Order: sequence, then structure tokens, then C-alpha cells
Amino acid sequence: MAPVPGGKCEVEILNELINHRLQALEEKISFQEDALQKLEAELIYHQKKAISLERMVEDLQLSIRKIESNIGTEKQVELPPHF
Repeated sequence: MAPVPGGKCEVEILNELINHRLQALEEKISFQEDALQKLEAELIYHQKKAISLERMVEDLQLSIRKIESNIGTEKQVELPPHF
């Protein structure tokens, strides 16, 4: 191998370049893994929240049905005798 100005041969320069690129890729992967873990945690939180809200809606619908049925029976009881 022919030496390059600065005293490094081509192989050393290529090794440094490869190491630099490898380090950059490892940093990107690390960042992406961290972001993926955060997104997964956020997704789990929102899935649990959605299930909780669905249950609340179901409970509210049941309460409304009960109130409506009670109102219907109260109207029948409150009618004056001439009806």
C-alpha cells in the first residue's frame, strides 16, 4: 500500500472511515430503539385509556337507559285520574 500524505496508508484511512460510519449507524439505531420504546409505552397508555373511556361510555349509556325508563314509569303514575 502506498503511503498517503500525513503518514497513513489507504487501509488505515478506509478503516477510520468505516469505523466512523459504523459509529454513526450505531448512534442512529440507538436513537431509534429509544424512540420506539417511548412510542410503545405511549401506545400502551392510550390503549388502556381508550378501554377505560369505552367502559365509562357504556356505564353512562346504561345510566341514561335506567333514567329514561324511570321517567317513563313516573309519567304514567302522575297522570290525573280522568285520563
